[in-house]
Amino acid sequence: VPFRIFAPILDDVGNDLTGKISFSARLTGNLHDPAMEGSIELDTVGLTLSPIQKKIHNFKGTIYLTPQNVMFDKVTGNIDAGSCLLNGSIGLEKLRPVKVSANILATGIPLSIPDTADMTLNGDIKVTGNRSQALISGTITILEGLYYKDVAINLLQKIGEKKRTEKPLPKESKNPFLKNMNLDIL
Repeated sequence: VPFRIFAPILDDVGNDLTGKISFSARLTGNLHDPAMEGSIELDTVGLTLSPIQKKIHNFKGTIYLTPQNVMFDKVTGNIDAGSCLLNGSIGLEKLRPVKVSANILATGIPLSIPDTADMTLNGDIKVTGNRSQALISGTITILEGLYYKDVAINLLQKIGEKKRTEKPLPKESKNPFLKNMNLDIL
């Protein structure tokens, strides 16, 4: 099915819908205890997210549906020039979300903060929890960035202020463990 047929439903979320979605589903049970099973296959799905004007495109992968879970299996795609991978599941009770466990790996995602900065990010994010308590954790690394917000600095005000004294450089450590240690903090 062409993804663009969902345009009326997704009008507030995005526009410029592209790609195809294949799905199969079976719904059983009753209104008080529904049960569904099926899958949704994404084939180069894309759209432009209206609120942030970001083009997400080329999304591929499978979403499996069971009475207890919605599972994302290696859903890959692009956000502008960057790429991302989504794996995980959303636990269900009576077709309502009750818990989540998902991993998002993003590479080279462009981000623009109007009148402030442009940057490119990598991210390794985990979303876990339930309705009463959830956690988003992980790392986001700025690969490159440009900060261009106008900042008013009065250079004349700085003339005559006391300058800080410089500390002498520390001596090189003779301990091989410390000498060969690398530091990687994000």
